Amino acid sequence: MSVNFIEYEPLSTTRTKDGRRMLNRPLILWVDGVRYVVPKGFVTDLSTIPPIFRFLVRFNRVDVAGTLHDRLYQTGEVSRIKADAIWRQVAQSGEASANPFQSWAGWLGIRLGGWKAWRKYRRNKNERGRI
Repeated sequence: MSVNFIEYEPLSTTRTKDGRRMLNRPLILWVDGVRYVVPKGFVTDLSTIPPIFRFLVRFNRVDVAGTLHDRLYQTGEVSRIKADAIWRQVAQSGEASANPFQSWAGWLGIRLGGWKAWRKYRRNKNERGRI
């Protein structure tokens, strides 16, 4: 398992009216030999971890992981299990990474609570396809 940060700098975002963040430049990562691109203009909440797990994970250490994870959930380009595994890999990578305990705790929180967001995005995608 490897993660390479390409064109990686600290995330540059602009706050949107609803409090989420919009990327000012693309985020490009290679995870296990697969290139993932989160485009400029993508809107993310950075890292949504269920409240019971938030005290265990430092958000600034998982913002890159959360941004890519949001993109993977929204597009459905990989399975939910794979998207969650990628979150953990990316959370443990890079200069400002989470420690192994934080990344596993965050991953557990995502596995337990992420189904809501996954289902919402799949439902929205299906409804758009029917129009």
